[in-house]
Parts: sequence; structure tokens; C-alpha cells
Amino acid sequence: MKPLAVKEVSTAELRALIARGGGQSLTLGTQAVMDVTCYLLVGTPYGGGAPDADVLVDGAVYCDDYVDVATLQVQLYRGDSLVASDSATFPYTYGVYGTVGIADCVAGSYFGAATAVVARYDLYPPVIGATKRSVDVSIGCGSPPVGIPTPPNCSENPQLCARIGD
Repeated sequence: MKPLAVKEVSTAELRALIARGGGQSLTLGTQAVMDVTCYLLVGTPYGGGAPDADVLVDGAVYCDDYVDVATLQVQLYRGDSLVASDSATFPYTYGVYGTVGIADCVAGSYFGAATAVVARYDLYPPVIGATKRSVDVSIGCGSPPVGIPTPPNCSENPQLCARIGD
């Protein structure tokens, strides 16, 4: 299992990810006083193509104002089996982005899930959460590399061997 790869991204990058992925929005507070809207995104699993290739899925939660704490859990499933999962929690942030996956491809039907819990304690409700599931995608892994053939045993099968110079 590959651990959650967390990186800092710009607001524009997160908004672009959410726009591409049809993200889900969550709202803390009421518009009468103030509100914070957060967007939850899970990407489509990707990778594979070769036996030693990674299979990965991305997740993100982005808020239009800071939150006191944000937790993001990203999971990768093959069929109905969980094959990779990790989470990250950050205080006083606008969002969290992460990627999890497996290091060696196994062919199958994959989907991802992302769960976010965000809190802003001066708003009501102070804590909200949601989970989003990606679509299923079939990932193949290609053929294993072809090894170098073993040379024939010339003492057992002399007809398969030719001597240099003959």
C-alpha cells in the first residue's frame, strides 16, 4: 500500500480539480451570519498498464475560507475489497489533497472514495462531513516481462547446439 501523499496546492489548482471531478459541496454556518462552503472531490482511479505500475486515486477537500481543522481520508477499492487507505488532518487550513494507491498493478475493477470532516467552531453546525465515491474503472496490467530463454543443455540435446566454427 502506498501512503497518503499530501501536498500543498493553490486555490486555483483545487478549484480546477473539483470542477473536473464534479465535487460535492458542504456548508458550515448559515448565510444570515457567515458561511464556509467546502467541496469534496474523489478522482477516477488511474495507472496500471504494466505489472509493476502503480494504481492510484486522488482525493481533495477545499473550503472557500479557513476551517479550524480538516480531515481527509482517501480509499482505493478493487472490486469490493479495500486495497489502500490513508488519512491526513490539518489545523487552520483551506483544504487537504491526497493520493493513495498500490505499488504493483493487479488487474480489476477499481473505484475510489474520499471522506472529509471539516470543523469551524465559531459557526453552526461546527462540524460537517461527507463521503464521495468515484465511478468504477477497469484497469489492466499488461503482460509480465518476457525473460531471456534458458539455453539448451547441449550434453543432453546435442542436435539443439552448434559449435562456433562448424
